[in-house]
Amino acid sequence: MTHHMSREFAELVKAVGDCKSKQEEDKIMLKEVAVLRVRLSEKGAASRMKELCVRMMYCEMLGHPVDFGYIHAVNMTQHSSLVEKKVGYLAACLFLEEGSELLILLVNTLQRDLKSTNPWEVCAALSAVTRLIGPE
Repeated sequence: MTHHMSREFAELVKAVGDCKSKQEEDKIMLKEVAVLRVRLSEKGAASRMKELCVRMMYCEMLGHPVDFGYIHAVNMTQHSSLVEKKVGYLAACLFLEEGSELLILLVNTLQRDLKSTNPWEVCAALSAVTRLIGPE
């Protein structure tokens, strides 16, 4: 797990796993949300965006909203790196609900990726479409 993520994130996961109560977990996660808010606004955040998105997903999965960072997930779907793109789509699927204004920003990226000659980009977009776009 620590191979692709920072030691700081590994320590966060361990600390949450070691919590004896929900209150203790909430205290740790509220601190993490505050840290993410700062990190996302720092110069050079783009180079760490994959990890920051994973950390935001972790916060969301534990019930702590990080809506201030949703736009970063949407922006990652436009990345040329397939790994970054897939992390962006995964995060967008977790963060965004049908009808979200940020979905409008994803439409062009989804259309472009669905037309891609790279089958992995097409698969990433198809997976996202099934979770994000309604029948209409």
